[in-house]
Amino acid sequence: MENEAKFRVRMKFSRLGPAKNLTHLEQINELRKLAAAAGLPYAPVKCGREKAPKMSFGPAISVGYESACEYADLYLTQYVPETAIEEKIHSVPCILAITGIKRIPLFFPAIEASVNAVEYEMRFENGGVPDAVEVERFLISGRIMYEKTKHSGIKEIINARETVISMKVCMAAPNAPVLNLCLKIEPKKNIKPEIILQLLTGGRVNAANIMRKELYWTDSSGKLNKLL
Repeated sequence: MENEAKFRVRMKFSRLGPAKNLTHLEQINELRKLAAAAGLPYAPVKCGREKAPKMSFGPAISVGYESACEYADLYLTQYVPETAIEEKIHSVPCILAITGIKRIPLFFPAIEASVNAVEYEMRFENGGVPDAVEVERFLISGRIMYEKTKHSGIKEIINARETVISMKVCMAAPNAPVLNLCLKIEPKKNIKPEIILQLLTGGRVNAANIMRKELYWTDSSGKLNKLL
């Protein structure tokens, strides 16, 4: 069929500055508009009354978070070299910045199904910073329980310690401490990074900015691997 998807490319992009205020749906719409305006031979799907580029997307991100590692897959009806795709994509103004493009197999696992870990960088308000004792206490603890209230109102008890792969306070620049935090992504067990910060410091330190630095998939040896 003429409009059938035959090729698939994975795009990595960032949402910085004003883009951090986009909702997940607004981000999806921006990407679809970008792909359509770039003049690429995309496979169409029905989107309301209109047709839009067939795409799949990574895990939703909260409004207000910046990110250096958002991902989307675009399905094409014809072969286009990666360099040509980059040229066409970069010729279109967009609030989101495309930082990488790679061809992947057509029937490769979906982004959201592949991802099981996420790395964040958190900056702090008013000069506050978690101290080494708090970090060590958190990491050696076996149980740090958190009561999570779902949108339905149902409450769940989650062991927050089990969601944390690693955490470390380091200096991003002179006098600019940050918390690097790597969390598992698991059904019904996800906790937002700002909640981990509250549990870590007892509410003493608040986040001024949260950036999603990277998404990972875990291989059979437990090693974290980037998507692109």
